[in-house]
Amino acid sequence: MARKVSNALAEARQSHSIFNRDYMRAELATRSLIISHQQLELTCQLLESEFKRGLGRETNKEASVKMYPTHLIDRQDEQNSMGHFAEPEEGKFLALDLGGTNFRVILVELDGSNFHMDNEIFSLSQELMHGPGNQLFDYIAECLHKFVLKRNLSSHRLPLGFTFSFPIQQDGLAHARLVSWTKGFKCSGVEGKDVVALLKEAIDRRPGLDIEVMAVVNDTTGTLISCAFKNRECRIGLIVGTGTNACYMEDVDNVHCMRPPDMVDDSSNKQATTTESQPHDDTWSQAKEQQQQQPHSTVINTEWGAFGDNGVLDFVRNKWDEDIDRQSLNTGRQKFEKMISGLYIGEICRLIMCDMALNEKVLFQSSELTPTGMMNRRSSSSGSIYKNYHQQQQQLEQQQQILEQENLPCLADSFKFNERQRLLTEGKLVTRFAFETRFVSQVESDPIDVFDNTRRALKEAFGIDWASDQDCAIVKLICSRVSTRAAHLVSAAVACLLNKMARPYTVVGVDGSMFRYHPHFHSIMAKKTKELTRPEYKFQLMFSEDGSGRGAAIVASVACKQRRISREATSRKTSLAQVG
Repeated sequence: MARKVSNALAEARQSHSIFNRDYMRAELATRSLIISHQQLELTCQLLESEFKRGLGRETNKEASVKMYPTHLIDRQDEQNSMGHFAEPEEGKFLALDLGGTNFRVILVELDGSNFHMDNEIFSLSQELMHGPGNQLFDYIAECLHKFVLKRNLSSHRLPLGFTFSFPIQQDGLAHARLVSWTKGFKCSGVEGKDVVALLKEAIDRRPGLDIEVMAVVNDTTGTLISCAFKNRECRIGLIVGTGTNACYMEDVDNVHCMRPPDMVDDSSNKQATTTESQPHDDTWSQAKEQQQQQPHSTVINTEWGAFGDNGVLDFVRNKWDEDIDRQSLNTGRQKFEKMISGLYIGEICRLIMCDMALNEKVLFQSSELTPTGMMNRRSSSSGSIYKNYHQQQQQLEQQQQILEQENLPCLADSFKFNERQRLLTEGKLVTRFAFETRFVSQVESDPIDVFDNTRRALKEAFGIDWASDQDCAIVKLICSRVSTRAAHLVSAAVACLLNKMARPYTVVGVDGSMFRYHPHFHSIMAKKTKELTRPEYKFQLMFSEDGSGRGAAIVASVACKQRRISREATSRKTSLAQVG
């Protein structure tokens, strides 16, 4: 008798514990999200091999990680920085930052080392993101016009730096062809085209808009340039936001895939190159001529979001990653990015929660309405997340009959139970992208054994207001494992670059919503990157505010300065020739 009482008490304690059998089942089911240190070391090695393939002239075409040269040059002449890292021209410059569901127009006033910035955010509808390309660029030109008029700048000729945060093949500083859309964009008539030319054409179609596009950069490049302006030790630009990507400084001698502008045979680009825009690329020609006298380096846009597209990362992917890829607009592409970026992190968490609630039956089961959990354990543990409505109703009616026969909960509780089950099977829990990545940050901001933010996130995302402490603990476990995996994968990629560059000290400029808003991402990443980087290579993660847009403006200003210097030099040569 005493033993039975003891067992009953033990079962009662377990049923009231947050970490009971259901929690342990959820913990076991999500272990595939944990990547061991040895697996991360292997990831570093695989990525380094992909880098080499991307840099090679013969292997670049088949490489998943393309390693695109940006034609941004850095040369050192004693203590002075030259090339595109030189001191920028003073004046007013525009930056256009396109890379997500919103885009920004930024006015940057440069006065020596002082920055004055004014920006405005414009939203993009799904119609614009999925419609004709001309429609998208016409809308951007319209917003540029509104921005200029609002600030009484229409009388000025404004140089613009264009941050275009998608995979691009650059043929010069102001020429870039879109390789493929990512991040939910699918505009027709843009892939394979020069996006700078498309923007220029849209600007020309709008009377009264006097803007000259001086340069196009990726958001990672803009971040690197912006941080390098503050700290010359910055050699890596990293984005962990809607997408993920990185750029870094590479010795030109190692970039075998580089094709200077004069080697590119592309009629559309030739037509787009005007007398005014040619000087933008003069620095590349000058750098090539001086290669023997001055060693120099260039910024490489890795496009590492495509790492694993050839299958080399399958050993760390799981069924939820496969579901994300299968349901995406770019199936089979950007597999590394889909495990890390803010566009997908929340959706991965939602898929796992669906699995735990509707298949594993360990989450959101309304146990207080069925005292011993009898009801839920009678239902089948298998079945589709998207179960047929009539089958679900029939099952609920059978369960209600059992309740009435066994006199378990009252009819009011039975009705509430049925309503909750309907919400789980037909509500936002089964709606794609209902659990946004901001909810992951919100959940992770709760202290240990506190679930206030978790409950608010579940209520706002799914309409679930009955989550128990155990439910919240499972949700926190899911969010923690998904975001920790993302931070660890980024850490492995950054460590790979640091080990490859082999510099005693490197600053890594970082921007993006995941890094900025997630409460633990920075600390997790700093710790794991240090563990994976050789001890003789020190580094610092430097957060870059408005880095990508400001960096584009700096590149535009330097391009203006170099064009002015080039014209002055040409004028002097002409004068000397006339005198002679």
